Amino acid sequence: MLQKSEMCISLPFEGCWEIGEGDVDSVQFIDLLIETFPEATTVYIEGTSIESDVKTVFEEFTQNGPYLPKNQTLWPKSECYRCVFSKEFLKKLSYLAQNHADPELLDHLFIYRNETPLMEWPDAFFSYIWLSTEITESRAKAFAGELELSWKYVKDELT
Repeated sequence: MLQKSEMCISLPFEGCWEIGEGDVDSVQFIDLLIETFPEATTVYIEGTSIESDVKTVFEEFTQNGPYLPKNQTLWPKSECYRCVFSKEFLKKLSYLAQNHADPELLDHLFIYRNETPLMEWPDAFFSYIWLSTEITESRAKAFAGELELSWKYVKDELT
């Protein structure tokens, strides 16, 4: 049986809001983050095909400290960034998203409040989005509605 410390994600095992899979516009998604996660402090980003101008923005907004989520990609070697969650950062990322394919931005995205995960999105733009229950049901529902995706409460058991 996996121990919690060995898992790459945690929210589905603690109970969370699950936003369904679907076609997500990266610009729209990024633009929704400030209003959906006003308490967020940190964005963790991992990718294998991040373009140089995107890396420059990640480096500009680098936040000191450890990379808290476990790496999601085993191969090829990915790059990981810990960035300050701020309106300025998201504005620049949204601008870049207008001219880049999603994999050129990131592969995996995590949003934290200090050391607490608020959102986990491994395989970003292609998989489920998990939101902490610290996010109210009304915020989770509104976020999913803006993205035109389904949502529900889930809690998976470790096997």
